[in-house]
Amino acid sequence: MSGETKFKPPVEEIRAELPAPTLWRVLIRPLQPKEESEVGIVFTEKVQRDQEFVNQVGQVVAVGPKAFEGEKFDDSRFAVGDWVLYPTYGSQRIELADGRTFQLMNDDHILAGVADPEMYRKKLV
Repeated sequence: MSGETKFKPPVEEIRAELPAPTLWRVLIRPLQPKEESEVGIVFTEKVQRDQEFVNQVGQVVAVGPKAFEGEKFDDSRFAVGDWVLYPTYGSQRIELADGRTFQLMNDDHILAGVADPEMYRKKLV
């Protein structure tokens, strides 16, 4: 379920900076908001933060050692690189000093896999 959407910087370059999920927790990097519209209008930081909040789609960047184990996860196992849909509430928001944000949640809070994360972006201008 890995998508073509790329992060700046790529997750591989910052993996050492990220918290390591424990037990059944999963670390997700939300779909990054667009910096400008299709017609070239540059969005303010507030609009970008609003886009990030509305989009509950993100990429799995780290998985705890017990995540997705057990009978309740028969076919619903996600791995690093997969795009997923998660609820608005029920996770811990983590913001690094440089402003990058992540969501830390239990594995059973993930609602679905997402094939194309771009389909879930909030349409602005």
